[in-house]
This record gives sequence, C-alpha cells and structure tokens, in this order.
Amino acid sequence: MFKNNLEVYFERFMKHLAEVKNDPSDINFMDLSHSLRCLIDVKSNIDKLVQEDEYTLKFPHARNMKKVKRSTKGDVNFNEPIEFKGVMIFNTSFDFRELSDEELDKKEFVEASYYNRELTFTEWLGCDVATFFDEERYFPINREMIIKRISNKFGGSHPFESAFYMEDNTSDMKTINQRIDMFQVTRFCGVYQGYIIVLKFADSVAKTLYRYFTEYSSEVTRIRLKVYADRCWGAGA
Repeated sequence: MFKNNLEVYFERFMKHLAEVKNDPSDINFMDLSHSLRCLIDVKSNIDKLVQEDEYTLKFPHARNMKKVKRSTKGDVNFNEPIEFKGVMIFNTSFDFRELSDEELDKKEFVEASYYNRELTFTEWLGCDVATFFDEERYFPINREMIIKRISNKFGGSHPFESAFYMEDNTSDMKTINQRIDMFQVTRFCGVYQGYIIVLKFADSVAKTLYRYFTEYSSEVTRIRLKVYADRCWGAGA
C-alpha cells in the first residue's frame, strides 16, 4: 500500500475526530468509528511504514492493570479512566458516574496510571483494556474488539444489523460481543457509552500517529493535519 494512501486514511480520521470534538453527535461518532476501523484494517501497513522510517511509536498505556481488573461477578471492568466533557470517570462498571466511597471499597478500586510505552500500532490495539466474569471464567476485551464491534454493529461501517460483514462467531467472541453491545444501551451527557470509549481510543491514536505523519509526510499533508489538530486540541497543542 502506497504511503500517500495511508496519509489520506489518517487525514480523514483526523477530520472525523475534529468533527466529534466540536459536535459529538451520533452521526459524527459513526463516521469516527468507521475511519478508526479503517486504520485497524491497515494496521500492518502502518507498522511497516513506521519501521521503514526507523521511527518508534509510543502509545499511552495503563499501569496497575491487574489490580484494576478486580471485579464482582457480572461486571465489565474497564482498566482505563475516561475523561469526557471535563468530567473524569474512574469507572469499573460502565455506569459512567463517579463511584461512591462504599462502591470503591466494595470493588477494591485502584486507579490506573499512564506512561508512554513503545508499542506497534498492532500491539497497542491488541492490549486488553477490559475484563468480565461469566460462567466461571474471565474474558478479556482488547481495543480492537471494541472498535470493530462498535463500528460494525451500530452503523459506522455497515448498516444496522447488516448481514454484509463477517465477524468471529466462536462461542467466546459471541459472549464478548454481547457485553460490548451493552456499551451502546445508555448514554452519558447525551453520548452512548461505547462512543465515549471509541473517542478515548481515537484520541490516543491521533496524538501518537500525528507525531509520526507530521514528521514524515509532505508539507501539504502537514499543513492540513495541523488544521485538524488545532480543531481537536486547540492551537499550539
């Protein structure tokens, strides 16, 4: 795949991220989830391009993963804190509210902390970020699973309930997808929970790959990306 194709994919992704940042509507989130899904489909091409340029990607990665995974039966525990509309939610059950002291004690909640870790795009997508307990087993959920399911199931990459896409239909993936579907049942500040999670992932991808593409792309591409970056994070970010 030619480098300019990847630049176009990333530029489109940045455009959709900027639109969500300025107008978090369902339509804009559908476009963002699809453009992020497209980047997943070319993840190996991105990793190859980065390697050829002898560049190292550094993605934000959470510490305290094992401690944060502690859960009560039936809960889906997210290992990363989420910030949306100025509210920081350290969330272990996807109810998107600040947990009471009693709930924190009950869940033995431990806050995740972050550091920039050298990972390929493929490795970062494959990192487990959530877990749940079902039928006497723990099931891990990684970033790629969430992005693909949200974009496929809820209209971003395919029409709702479309039969025109293929998914892993093994028993374990059906169980995992059922839990991911629950993220799109309720809203926080008017936005579906699943879209808020996708936005967090998208922001990390944008900031990491933006540093690469602005260093190794054409002057015209750098100028356009800077426009979208300013819309996403403010001028000079």
